[in-house]
Amino acid sequence: MECGNTHLHLDRLQVHNRLQQSACTHGVVTLHERAVGFEIRDRRISAVETSAGHCIRASWIIDASGAAASVLGKEFSLPFAAYGPHKVALWAYFPTEDWVEATTLYMLSPVGEYMEWIWEIPVRPGVSSIGYIAPGSKVKLQRAHGLKNPDLLWKQMQKFARLSTLAKDAPPERVAVTSFLCRTYMGVCGPNWIIIGEAASQSDPITGNGVTAALRNAEEASALICRYRHRKIIPVLARTAYNLRVSGIGRYFNSLIEKLFYQPPLRARLGLFGTARAYTVPAWLTNLLYSRVRPRRLFGTVIFCSALVTIRAVAWGLFQLSRLFGTRPSNSRHAVDERRGQRRALHTPR
Repeated sequence: MECGNTHLHLDRLQVHNRLQQSACTHGVVTLHERAVGFEIRDRRISAVETSAGHCIRASWIIDASGAAASVLGKEFSLPFAAYGPHKVALWAYFPTEDWVEATTLYMLSPVGEYMEWIWEIPVRPGVSSIGYIAPGSKVKLQRAHGLKNPDLLWKQMQKFARLSTLAKDAPPERVAVTSFLCRTYMGVCGPNWIIIGEAASQSDPITGNGVTAALRNAEEASALICRYRHRKIIPVLARTAYNLRVSGIGRYFNSLIEKLFYQPPLRARLGLFGTARAYTVPAWLTNLLYSRVRPRRLFGTVIFCSALVTIRAVAWGLFQLSRLFGTRPSNSRHAVDERRGQRRALHTPR
């Protein structure tokens, strides 16, 4: 099946270059070295040792190492909550003649199975990113049958007429691949260190919340450092509030997407577009409320996170009821494209 969604899309290479230029303008020195060790006392980091033998001393440490590294999460053996199995993403860039304003999702799995899907994301005029997401075990099985990464992506694209044409007309020179586990760490703020972005919480790509969370974490971490720079330590209450916000939002989005989309019970009963609305309405309202309220203190954070826990509990209850009473295929064959106010048919894999 195919459905549309609306996000702000970024050319990651262009954004990276712009951020690097801005950092250089402000006198930031970039070292392309790995962090291999830390000087730690009472959970306070005083220095970072690099693979090139440098010892960097700093008053504040921000870990933006990404989900694969999660440097400080692993260094401090922080507990985490994981959602769903390990997944694999394969993607490539294809030239496209038409400009699509929103992401298009192509659903591959039958009603009763764990979901696999393809994204089509317009990166810039004339170029779209096409990617395939599946459980790691499924990809491993296909590789055991002799399929390589380009073959895996091409095989799935053949199931949809538009994607099949793209794969045939302009086969990609390179297919990128990564594996990931959706997980959220607890305790991501210490006396003088803060974990941000996917190093703190890896959101599933289908949530579309990764960039939002990373920018939000970065802004909050910067504000904490600026507020307490003279004290040279983040107070316990401020740490607790940041930890609650990061873990609360990360677990909220990952829990909802796993129960509603990936697991089959609710998706089978509500149908694809019913499930999409059941997820996107509370998800978007949550981000809207967060951006308006902007909880920073512990009291406001506790109230906000309590609301998230309540919504997760409702989703969990509906999920259990769906499993108890079994699943039934949805009869829905059409969906309203709310971006254009027109009705269009769903497309199923050929």
